[in-house]
Amino acid sequence: MRKWCNFYNHLFVALRELGPIERTLFTLDWLQNVELRRRVQVGLNKGESKNALARAVFFNRLGELRDRCFENQRYRASSLNLVVAAIVLWNTVYLERSIQALRARGRSIDDILAMCNSSVSIF
Repeated sequence: MRKWCNFYNHLFVALRELGPIERTLFTLDWLQNVELRRRVQVGLNKGESKNALARAVFFNRLGELRDRCFENQRYRASSLNLVVAAIVLWNTVYLERSIQALRARGRSIDDILAMCNSSVSIF
């Protein structure tokens, strides 16, 4: 049994060292690859936009969960996520409809620009 524990201890130490190595490799790739930095920034901007929307929706209580019960706090947070998701979906659907309407009128809309404006596009 002691032999197995020693093996698992060495395995744990080896696996723990992989995290900093992976982080270093990602940092080096980040510094060299302009496209990676752009994609990550786009993802961060979308996350910040979602958080700003959630703060705007949650303005009534000044951004505080004042319920004492954890379950009520969880319900309130889940409801906020549901409302934010509904707003994002609404905006995505009607943005797509407006792009289609503009294209039907003869305006040329670049596909890449339309994809970047979508809130659910994959970067």
